[in-house]
Amino acid sequence: MNARLSLNNRPEPSLAEQASRLESFEIALREERIKELEEQLAFMSNEQKLSLERGAESLKRVQTLRDAVINKLQLQDGDVLQTPDGSYELMSQLAQSVRDMGLKNVMFICGDIQQLDEAELRTIAEPFLAKLRGTTAELHQKVCSLQLECQQLKDTRDEFEKAGNQLADDKERLQGEIERLIIQDNANARVLTKTQEKLKAAEAEVKRLREMEPDRLKAQVKRLQKKRTEAVAGAQKMRTRNHQLAKKNRQLDIALDKAIAQANAVQELKPDRIFEPGRVGRWELFTCPKDGWYQLLDTENEVSQTVRVEGSELITPKIRPVPKAIAGEVLAFHQAFFGGAV
Repeated sequence: MNARLSLNNRPEPSLAEQASRLESFEIALREERIKELEEQLAFMSNEQKLSLERGAESLKRVQTLRDAVINKLQLQDGDVLQTPDGSYELMSQLAQSVRDMGLKNVMFICGDIQQLDEAELRTIAEPFLAKLRGTTAELHQKVCSLQLECQQLKDTRDEFEKAGNQLADDKERLQGEIERLIIQDNANARVLTKTQEKLKAAEAEVKRLREMEPDRLKAQVKRLQKKRTEAVAGAQKMRTRNHQLAKKNRQLDIALDKAIAQANAVQELKPDRIFEPGRVGRWELFTCPKDGWYQLLDTENEVSQTVRVEGSELITPKIRPVPKAIAGEVLAFHQAFFGGAV
């Protein structure tokens, strides 16, 4: 029978087990402590973040308010800004805003300016008055320079106007002179044209009268007759020369024809046989280098054709056959010349 288990009868743990249990307990405590520290750290981080955000919002509101005050005041270079007593922090912020805006020579007074004595007020206002005096002197100098320049420009303008008026007067005068010269030139041109026409008519009349002069006409007739005689003599000479050249040409033509006939007679091929059987006309037979081949020439029609003998037949072209009488004569010549062999 099994024994009952109870806390009283548990075996006592060994030292190793106790050490292991203690180590596990310490680890659990450390983890719990780390968790608590992480929670505290997260809480502090959130608090710090919220504090920074609130500070940034406050600073932003202060800057916005400061910029609004500066913009509302519409400060410029050289202005004096009065702040209440004890507002040094506000004055420093306003000064920073003024520097950010790029303004220069802006004075801040902390307290009531009416409580200052005359010496202090003069001390405060002296830099601004000095600057104002310098600016005024500079502006006065610029104004004087501009006035002088304006006077010079006015004098120059007056001179230009005077010169322009003089040029306008000269232009009108020259325009009138040009118109007068144009009218005069047109009149002179018309007179010149009429004069030239009269001169041409007078020259034509003089020429006509000179031609009608008897002595002049006689001299002209003699001159023309002399030229005609010379021309007739020259024509006669040319005619005689042409006859001589024509006669010489005829002689040369005769000699040339004779020389050509002699040359042709020397170079002319003589036929080996001539056939004149009667009604078929005159035929000439020429032998060829190739045996059995002949050249027939119809002298009346001036037609030449090639024929050949094969056996006892004469082979002629189909287009223009040779007459039978001529064919027989050719075969007889072939029989006598070659003995019938081909």
